[in-house]
Parts: sequence; structure tokens; C-alpha cells
Amino acid sequence: MSALDVAAVATNKGDALTDRPRDRVYHGINGNAEGAETRILVVQGGGGPTERHRGVTVLYELSPEFPFWWGYTGGSPGRTATAIIEDVTPDLVADEPALEGLLNSSLRSDLIIAFLVDVVGHLHDSEEFWLSAQSVIRWVRGYYRELMTS
Repeated sequence: MSALDVAAVATNKGDALTDRPRDRVYHGINGNAEGAETRILVVQGGGGPTERHRGVTVLYELSPEFPFWWGYTGGSPGRTATAIIEDVTPDLVADEPALEGLLNSSLRSDLIIAFLVDVVGHLHDSEEFWLSAQSVIRWVRGYYRELMTS
């Protein structure tokens, strides 16, 4: 984690929602080994593991009311799934306005549970994870297309 400039973390996204880069990446950090909180930073994407070791630009941090976690299906991983889905929702609606009704309906909780079971529950329960916003967006689109054709 030394490559991250944690001091630059903005915990309140404010009006920056419309200025967020599409290539952002969710970086989950297990702070338990260091006695710190488990966190999800949103960083500038576009690079792989080699570029990450040179340093990343932290855009903001997803701020939970209760702790995040991943690697199984439970309450804390559910908060992780919810926070990530909420973060990509403006991008999804901007790309496909027809999704707004689905994202704001009772189907939203089904979407979050499915994302938890399909993705968050399978993230390795270790020090960290990296998950691109674009992969989440593709997963959500696929989920709703599958739902509409079943």
C-alpha cells in the first residue's frame, strides 16, 4: 500500500460524479493485518499490476456506514456490493437511460444480491482486490439482459 497516496483520498465525492473517469478501478484493501479499517479506494485505472507498483492516483474512497468485506456472502460483503453498484449507477443511466427504471425498482435488491453472489463473494478473501468499473458495468448490463430474456 506504500504506492498509494492515501493522504489524497477524497472521502466525499460531492459533485464529482459527473467528472469521474470511466476507467476507474475499485481497490479493496484489507486493513485487518495492520489493525486498520478495511477500505475501498477508487483509483484511476488503465494499467495492470506493473503500473500499480509505480503508484496510482486515488480519486475518492467509498465510505461505508459499517465495515466492508469480501470473499463470502454476508452482511459486510453485501455492503461492498451495494457501494460498488451505487457508484456505477450514474454511468449505467448515462449510457442506457432505459436502465434507470430498473435500477430504481424493486429489482435493484435482486441485482445487488446477484452481484454479491456472482462477484463480491468470489473476490479472494486476502489483502486486496482490484475490480474495474467497466467490468461491473458489463456485468450489470448482462444481468439485466438475461433477466429480460428469461
